[in-house]
Amino acid sequence: KEFTMVRIRTIPKAVAEIKAQDPGTYINERLLRRWVKDGTIKPVNGSYTFTLINLDELERFLSDENS
Repeated sequence: KEFTMVRIRTIPKAVAEIKAQDPGTYINERLLRRWVKDGTIKPVNGSYTFTLINLDELERFLSDENS
């Protein structure tokens, strides 16, 4: 059975990775925080200090938005 590492990022790091893939994106920290607050994007449980995001789920969400 193959093990795949889940890519977990803080909100600033997630935004940086999205911008690295698409420099013209309008995704920013404020928008990502709003999506977490309104339940559009679910944060990863386990950290009370930082809001953590599953980068794979975020990319899946963004690609579904464009289809």
